[in-house]
Amino acid sequence: MAKKCIFYYTINMTTSAYQKAYQYVTALIERLRSENDRFLPNVYSLARQAGTSHVTIIKVLDCLREKGVLTSGRGRRVRIIDPARPENTAGVSPERCLKWERLYRRINSGIVNGVYLPGAPLPSPKELMKTYGACYRTMRKALDRLLRDGRIITRPRGYAAAPVAALKRHDTVVLSGPMDASGEIAFYTPRSPEFLRMVEQECSRIGVRLEICPYDQEGDRFGGPGRYRRTFLDRNTSVIGFIVWTTGIAPDPLRRFMHRLAAAGRPAALLEESAVYELPPLPSRRRFRLFSMGISSLAGRRMGRYLLDLGHRRIAYIAPTHNNLWSRNRLAGLRSVFADAGLPGGVAAFTDERFAFPQQYPPQQSRVDAVIRMITQRQAEEEAMPVLLSRSGINELRTRIDQITWGNTMRGILIPFLEKAAADPSITAWVGAEDNTAASCLEYLRIIGKTAPRDVSVAGFDDAIEASLYKLTSYNFNTPAVVRAMLDFILNPRAPGGGDAVEIEGTVVSRRSSAAPP
Repeated sequence: MAKKCIFYYTINMTTSAYQKAYQYVTALIERLRSENDRFLPNVYSLARQAGTSHVTIIKVLDCLREKGVLTSGRGRRVRIIDPARPENTAGVSPERCLKWERLYRRINSGIVNGVYLPGAPLPSPKELMKTYGACYRTMRKALDRLLRDGRIITRPRGYAAAPVAALKRHDTVVLSGPMDASGEIAFYTPRSPEFLRMVEQECSRIGVRLEICPYDQEGDRFGGPGRYRRTFLDRNTSVIGFIVWTTGIAPDPLRRFMHRLAAAGRPAALLEESAVYELPPLPSRRRFRLFSMGISSLAGRRMGRYLLDLGHRRIAYIAPTHNNLWSRNRLAGLRSVFADAGLPGGVAAFTDERFAFPQQYPPQQSRVDAVIRMITQRQAEEEAMPVLLSRSGINELRTRIDQITWGNTMRGILIPFLEKAAADPSITAWVGAEDNTAASCLEYLRIIGKTAPRDVSVAGFDDAIEASLYKLTSYNFNTPAVVRAMLDFILNPRAPGGGDAVEIEGTVVSRRSSAAPP
């Protein structure tokens, strides 16, 4: 009888229904891997989506488990195994966690994401039980573990998120990143100025000194020519940790830089914003932690759900610089949400694969550097000459010149895209890869005699100053929470973490540029 069952099972694996289900599940696994989603839907959902029976889906899942593609534990959730990382490298896998462990992670995520601010009281255990749908015993275990790990503290009437650790008088955090032509840290994304401002504010709030020290890639110098700051890398200094902007630093210089930081014996929080280069391996998982902002498909998925809820069924994604991971992931996130809603063709892409970021637009980059270099050299050579521009003024001048020169190139790329999008009456919303692109979309609509959202909704990403000026709906990446999480790691490097990059959840900020489709 056992042999007959095995023969019957083998025969059914060759049927068209099995092949159809197998192809659907494997394609879904590849898509979810690209979106950093590790879990498959349940068996019955897969059966409905694949158009087969649930028995056939179970056979496919069993086959993929034997091949090492999937794994499962307690409960019904099936997890996709990452081929690039062995199983159980970071401890117990999520699906094998007990209920109190999952609850611990959710509350801790709220602390990291800024839902519960440092030192602020948490809701009462009864309110937490209602919020997270947990019983008293499970909540008690989770809170006890958070208390033991130092994530929360006790109060006379409940608990509070742990405040910032006590600091010595001259404790210093060093902020470093790629150096530009003026000798200052280069800004590569619209979020960079806000990030710097938030780091300054948070360091001032917790009473720690902040030293800004750019990294010269060409000379492999910490601090740039003429102001080399070797003392920051000595073990006997007051430096308690480093915050490093990785965007714009090539892999080899970044590898050398990280090893020098590792030799200093201080924790280092690395911020990745663009993923133009592949990051080298971290020298230490205990003293180094990577924080990701704006790269994954999460922002695209949130924006897609927002537009679907408004009633949009076909949208345009417009990206003049698409040769990078963050833009591709945003497009993948939008498409996955529309595909899950039964609209696989709901996102029309208008993208240019030649460039990764505006700084690559030829030949304006060399011209901008030449202008800035001429001004700084002139000021350095003539001591009696009045100071025309401070360093901050030079950065502001660079930003203005960049906007003018890049804008000319970007308009040449965007206009054909916008003409095609405007000619398609089924498209009811335009989503720019970032706020500058979305603002250009609004300007184009004004030129052709249309307005948002009356004729078409417009949205972007980054929630930069342009979003406020243009009343533009945009995705906010929650920069304050990212800064708090990075400083929290520097002050408490042994806090629970893991090897994966830390990603803070953001939110869609709705403004006048978006509404229900006309």
